[in-house]
Amino acid sequence: MFCPKCGTQNDDSAAFCKNCGNALNIQATNETQPQSQPQPAPTQTPPVQAKTSDNSKIYKILSYIGILWLIGLLVNPEKNDPKVRFHVGQGIILTITGVALNIVGGILSAIIKAIFGVYYWGYYAGLSTTGSVLNALVWLAISGLLIALMVIGIVNAVKGVEKPLPVVGKFAFYK
Repeated sequence: MFCPKCGTQNDDSAAFCKNCGNALNIQATNETQPQSQPQPAPTQTPPVQAKTSDNSKIYKILSYIGILWLIGLLVNPEKNDPKVRFHVGQGIILTITGVALNIVGGILSAIIKAIFGVYYWGYYAGLSTTGSVLNALVWLAISGLLIALMVIGIVNAVKGVEKPLPVVGKFAFYK
């Protein structure tokens, strides 16, 4: 006997579908049994549903770590989830911001090297103490800013909040 709801083949004596739990044609089972015996009341068991894993939170978190936003961008079906798309867009703009800030940091380091560089007999020997401290402060500020934005994005992803990153989040073009 086939289930009229899901089409699964069941035993002819089955009262309920083994796949979806739908009540089958009970009269067909009653005709095969003698009428003198009392009929037990059928007990309906709820259908067993497959447990689906929700990986979207993982993809949201990965969106803020380097270029791992590519995973959320390319994996089905999460790439069509609007919440994953939002966090992937924030991750893309964070990566672009990181590249831009590293270029600015490189330019500032070159300027610091030109101003505070120590030269012996025409050869560059390194940075003075002041230049070294300034160079370290530039890279510390850039790294600190990027890490702070990354942590804010990860916290938002864990909480399930779709809040743009400060300053740069409003420029996200992938939504």
